[in-house]
Amino acid sequence: MEYLDNTVKSAEEVGRYTSLPTLGVVPAFGNHSGYRYYYSYGSDKNVGKNKKKQKKEEHEKPENIELIAHLSPESAFSENYRSLRTALLLSGPQSNLKTIMVTSPLPGEGKSTTISNLAISFTQMGKKVLIIDADLRKPKQHQIFKMKNHEGLTSYLAMDLPLEKLIKSAIAPSLYLINSGPIPPNPAELLGSDKMARLLSSLKNQFDFILIDTPPILTVTDAQIVGKLVDGLVLVVRAEKTPRNALVQTRELIDLFKLRTFGVVINGLNIDSHDYYSRHYYHHYYKEYRG
Repeated sequence: MEYLDNTVKSAEEVGRYTSLPTLGVVPAFGNHSGYRYYYSYGSDKNVGKNKKKQKKEEHEKPENIELIAHLSPESAFSENYRSLRTALLLSGPQSNLKTIMVTSPLPGEGKSTTISNLAISFTQMGKKVLIIDADLRKPKQHQIFKMKNHEGLTSYLAMDLPLEKLIKSAIAPSLYLINSGPIPPNPAELLGSDKMARLLSSLKNQFDFILIDTPPILTVTDAQIVGKLVDGLVLVVRAEKTPRNALVQTRELIDLFKLRTFGVVINGLNIDSHDYYSRHYYHHYYKEYRG
C-alpha cells in the first residue's frame, strides 16, 4: 500500500512532478476497466442499429491493446491514440518532428504499446513510418508484430548486416520495423556509435516519421544516449504505478542531458474519478478542427 500511495494518480499530478504537458491519456484496457470500448453515435431512430453493430464489434474486440489502432480502428482506444497523434503534431513545427524517441521512467509502463499504436495512427494519415526497436536489453516490438528477431539493429551495428535486410514491412500499409536483433553485450556502446547516428540521418530521408523504442530512462543510460540523437522524446507513465519520485528523477535527467521533450502519455488512468479526460479531449478536438 505504501508503494501505491506514492504513485501518481492523475494528469494534474504528472504535470506537477514533471512540468511537462500531457499529450494523451489511455484508460485501462480490459473487460472491467469501466471504460466504454466503442463510441455510440446517431439519433434515437438508429439506436437499435447502433446497438447491434456495437454488440458485433465488442464480440470481435482484440484481447490486448498492443495493435488496437490497426485491429480495431473504430474503437474508443484507437481514438485515444489519434488524439495523441494530433497533440504531438501540434506540439511544434513538423520539420522538427521527424525522429521521436518513446521511453518511460521504469519498466512496465506501456512505452512499446504506445509506439506501436502511435505508429499505426500516423500511417492512417498516409504517412510512411518506421519503428526502430532500440531496446537492446528487453526488446518487444518483434513480439508485438509477430516477427522473428534473428537479425536486426544489433546485426547492422555490430556485424554489418546489409541495410536492405534491416528494414522489414510490418502489419499496416506504409509501416516498417527495424527489430532489435540479438541482445548484445554492449548496448550503450552500439547505440552511441557513429554508425547509429549515420543510420538515423540516412533514414530521415526515407520516412515521414521514425519512432524509436528505448529502455526505461532511469534503469540504464541507453535512452539518454539515443535522446541526444533524436528531435525529441515522449515520456510514457502509468497511473497508480509510476512513483512520484521516479518522475522527479526523470525530469532531472532530462534537464541534465538537455533532452528535448514533447510531453507525457498517461496509461491506465481511472477516468471515472477524474474530469481531466473530457477536458483534454475537447481541447485537442477544438484545435484539430479549428484549422
